[in-house]
Formats: sequence, C-alpha cells, structure tokens
Amino acid sequence: MTNIKNANILITGGASGIGKIMGRLALQKGAKSLIIWDVNAEALAETKAEFSLLGTVYTYTVNIADSDAVITTYKRVKEECGNVDILINNAGVFYFNDLCKTAEARINLMLHLHIRTVTQMCRLFGMDMRERGKGYILNMSSMSAWMTMPGIQCYNASKSYILNFSRSMWYEMKPHGVIVTAICPG
Repeated sequence: MTNIKNANILITGGASGIGKIMGRLALQKGAKSLIIWDVNAEALAETKAEFSLLGTVYTYTVNIADSDAVITTYKRVKEECGNVDILINNAGVFYFNDLCKTAEARINLMLHLHIRTVTQMCRLFGMDMRERGKGYILNMSSMSAWMTMPGIQCYNASKSYILNFSRSMWYEMKPHGVIVTAICPG
C-alpha cells in the first residue's frame, strides 16, 4: 500500500521531527486526511496551522504513554475521522545515560512508548485493517536495533523489539491484506 492518495493517515509524534516531515509529504502526495497525535499541544497547533494549507488535518493532544488515553483517542478517531488506512507509529523518546543513573520514570516512559504503545496501536488499528482486508502499518525503529552500546541500553533494546515485532506482524497480517513495515533510520 505505497499509494497514499485518498488515504487517512495517522502519525503518532507527528508535530515535530521525522513525524512532521512524513505528515507534510503525505499531504503533498494526496492523502485524504492527516491525523496527528502528539503530547505537545503547542507544536500540534502550529503544525495544524501550517498543514491545513495542504489538506485536511485532525489533531489530538494525547499522551500515548497512557494506555487508557490511547483507547479513548482511538475511539474518537474512528468516530470523527473514519477508518485509518495508514498508521505510522513514530512517537518515541531518547536519552543517553548509564542505566543505574537513570530515573525509573524515564526508563518506564521509554519502554512503555516503544513497546507497549506500539503494540497497542498495532493491535487496535490492525484489527480494523484486517477486518477491511487492507491497510499499512509503519513502525519507527532505529539502526540502533542492531547495536549494543552503553548509555542507550533501553533505547536499542526497545527499538530491537519494534523491529522484530514488526517482522512477526508482517507474517500475521499479510494474508489479510495488511502490510507491516519497520524502518531503521540512523
């Protein structure tokens, strides 16, 4: 499903960085609508103002590290925007620090965003895509998925999870018309 023309595309972490660039390109290439989830309300409002000149944009300020917020926002999106044709799981965090010197809350946030949230998003939106017999899920991994390096132990392990999870999902979803891919920038 590389043709994005007339697709509803949801991007997590889409108010800045790689997610924002993907959103801009999607609208320029004819996406029906862009649905952006981000925790940063100010950046989200700026991105919506900028992108509204290119097409239809829906924004949701949501902390996707909160599983209940993901479910609530998923239901709102289905109601307000219709089906999501392409899901881009882009939201994430990065820090460089010795594990023993890193605050527990910071570790939990990273692991939740990169593992639990990606899994939850793939399951929720993947069920809908599978039922319709079409869809595309793109998960943001990292070249660090293949590295062992001090200071990024949780990051590279969680990105390795995303890569391997996506490969397994590809086998499960392909017979149902849904493609799952992970990209590993770096």
